[in-house]
Amino acid sequence: MLRAVLHPGKERRVFGRSLHDTSLSPVYYTHYSLAVQTVLFQDPVDYDFFLKGEGERMELFVRNATRSTGSSLQLSAMYLQSAMVYLCFGEEIKAGRRILQAFRTFTAIPAAPADPQYLKTKGLFIFLAGNFPRPLISFLPGMSFSPEGHAPYLEEAASMYPECSIFRREIQVLHALCLLADDQPLMAGSLVGSACGAEALPALIRLVSLKKAGKNEEVIRECGYWTIRSDIPWFEYLMGEAWLRKGIEEAGACLDRFLESYRGGHYRKSALLKRAWAALLLGRENEYLHFIGRVKTEGYQVTEADRQAVAEAGYSTGVHRGLLHARLLFDGGYYYEALQVMQHIRPEEITRSGRFALEYTYRMGRILQKLGKDEAALKSFDQTIGMGMEAPWYYPAYAAWQAGQICEKNGYTRRAGEYYRLCLRMKTMEYRSFIRRKARRSLRSLAGQETGNS
Repeated sequence: MLRAVLHPGKERRVFGRSLHDTSLSPVYYTHYSLAVQTVLFQDPVDYDFFLKGEGERMELFVRNATRSTGSSLQLSAMYLQSAMVYLCFGEEIKAGRRILQAFRTFTAIPAAPADPQYLKTKGLFIFLAGNFPRPLISFLPGMSFSPEGHAPYLEEAASMYPECSIFRREIQVLHALCLLADDQPLMAGSLVGSACGAEALPALIRLVSLKKAGKNEEVIRECGYWTIRSDIPWFEYLMGEAWLRKGIEEAGACLDRFLESYRGGHYRKSALLKRAWAALLLGRENEYLHFIGRVKTEGYQVTEADRQAVAEAGYSTGVHRGLLHARLLFDGGYYYEALQVMQHIRPEEITRSGRFALEYTYRMGRILQKLGKDEAALKSFDQTIGMGMEAPWYYPAYAAWQAGQICEKNGYTRRAGEYYRLCLRMKTMEYRSFIRRKARRSLRSLAGQETGNS
């Protein structure tokens, strides 16, 4: 049945054997599978196919929702899956409507702490509400919300299923996505590591986790396996990023293949910016300018990565090749190599631009921090903060947060709090929501420590 509904071939590339589990509700899992497939490929053909049957698939669960907790839980999950699809195609209003429908459906369900699907859904809503604007939280009365509060529910739900169950793997994947959004890549990668096998989706999440953790060599090794065996374009994107961080020429070819095969609008600007960087590192100025021009005209400008790509493509002073090379090496976890590049940058190269000067002191601080030289790192971060309190770029604000992290790690909690509050006062426009979210969370953590010690 599922083979007849899904596009031939693609479902096997995404899910392997899991679609053929006879214990699954065919209608629910068809909806889930189509949603994941549509999000991964972001092909308009898949999107149209998903929309045509969306209402019909949900209707059965809508009719039974008042009589069956199971139907209500599945309907609530289907609403969230549809919201995910709508967001990928720029339909924010439709996505918001589906999210509210999911909230309302879930709040009508009696508490069922022994039901793993109930715990899974509750954990997801706690995570979502912890990251939502406060007015939306009123739709889930009687529950407390924080980004950190979702974990116990998801862990308990997963533990109720056997090790090899598709339901356990689904919960692990959802939990890993929450951890990634919470900037906990090592925990996310560890959670899905055992679930990878022949499944492309957990493998993709693991690779993103490794990338965010700065484990570039592992990304290259594992991504090479998947670029051969999967037609999911994101593996080419991740491989291109990984080669770029290592300064390898193949980065351009991987990103070209991604841009050619990927039909979506999100992350296209980000990919084009990275493609431009690949050209710049090779000294191909005209090619660099070509891709910078495409950043400004192609793709959506919704995700933070795409907004930042537009900002960086518009820098009036351009890009300093040495600082870019050091940044990419740093992101890949090549800290000593990044330090060597920084040491070869002459002072006169960066003093002509306030942005270059801020990037230099910030990047030096980050490298020294990773090399365990906290005192020297703090000095660089303080320089960045002192020069850039009014700057729109992210370097001073993120320097303040990183300085707070160093102080907190070394037991100077009062000073750490001062850095976090300073971070919130800065006027940065780049990565604004991401940085401010981290600062607020750090302040909450400090407050919790003080309460626990009192």
